[in-house]
Amino acid sequence: LDCRVTALLWRDLVPEADEESKDLMWVHDQILMPATWTLTEAELAGIPVDKAVLLTDQAHLRRRLERRTRALQPWATPGKAFQPGSPAQLVKIIKEQFGVDERHWPGRVAGGRAQRRKTKTPTGEAELEQLITRFAQVPSRRKDARFLMSVLAFRQDSKHLSTYVDGWLQAQAGTLPQALAL
Repeated sequence: LDCRVTALLWRDLVPEADEESKDLMWVHDQILMPATWTLTEAELAGIPVDKAVLLTDQAHLRRRLERRTRALQPWATPGKAFQPGSPAQLVKIIKEQFGVDERHWPGRVAGGRAQRRKTKTPTGEAELEQLITRFAQVPSRRKDARFLMSVLAFRQDSKHLSTYVDGWLQAQAGTLPQALAL
């Protein structure tokens, strides 16, 4: 659908692109279009995947996730290990240790009403980045900002490991569920 709409609007888009920058059409013609053909060929032919590199990356990411998890443990509830991937534990730390209540949670709008969300206290990347920005501006809260940055880094590494590295290894081994087979 995007291609069809772009094709229909092409005559209108070219003059707009020229107005914005004379180099924009050059980039389209000399970089984007040749890259599209190259990527299409790679997609159709496939690419070689080096299993040894994936296994090395897997071990590296697992070690890094273990280090990140250990580094985040000082914020854990006494007697309970902190799981950086747990939204419930993260909310508890942000509320109890950082003192952020419902009224000041990212995603709130004027008047204190929450935006429509699945949970009252979302811990997605956007909400955590808002808290990081807020905390980083106050010298006494910079430690809290670093904690949240570490949680986001953990999530990024975890996603990379589970989706890309483990996903490719499972695909090569033929152990992916049929619905997810690459």
